[in-house]
Amino acid sequence: MKGFRWLNVLDVLLMVALFAVAFWSVSRLPATVPVHFGFSGLPDRTSPRAQATWILFLLPIFFGFSYLLLRGLSSLNAKAKQNKAVLEQVSSVLLVFALALELGIGFSMLSGTAFDMLRLVLAGLGVLFALMGSALPRTRPNVFVGIRLFYTLSSDLAWQKIHRMGGWWMTVYGLVLLGISLIPLERVAVFTVLSLPVVVLAGLFVLNARAKEFWIQDPLRRSVR
Repeated sequence: MKGFRWLNVLDVLLMVALFAVAFWSVSRLPATVPVHFGFSGLPDRTSPRAQATWILFLLPIFFGFSYLLLRGLSSLNAKAKQNKAVLEQVSSVLLVFALALELGIGFSMLSGTAFDMLRLVLAGLGVLFALMGSALPRTRPNVFVGIRLFYTLSSDLAWQKIHRMGGWWMTVYGLVLLGISLIPLERVAVFTVLSLPVVVLAGLFVLNARAKEFWIQDPLRRSVR
């Protein structure tokens, strides 16, 4: 339990830091703020200070709400409480990711210099995928967290097998994303980001097919309607 208390303290510090960076950046914004940068690294679109202020605060508000939602789900019912450690881990990683993004956006707006947000996002997603992958095998059947397919929700065997497979896939893919973020080729990074939804959907398609096989093998399976 002491570990969870320290985790809660860390989350509070991350949340405070997230909003502190937003307030600090807004207090130093010029009248006209660069909000988009071309491949050359130079700003190609600017906005008034008021609009930039909303951009800086939108991120902390969105991730703050997501964090509270995840923490609330962990205490919703008995099954959700079984996955409390996983939900806490994911919510903490989200705050770290949000803080890194906020620092990058604030730096770009104040300096007028492009921060390599694409690689930052790739690296953040890589870490997020890897950590979520390591946490997936520890999840227990529930309707809120995990790979919630018809067959995994209808068979404890399918849930266990698919979350082991999915956890391995997410961990490997996260490490691949992290490695790609270090490659100094802009087109590779852009292609990776654009192909991300395709990779995720393809992975879900394969996992669903395998889940059906495990569901059929499970003598204790429940009917799927």
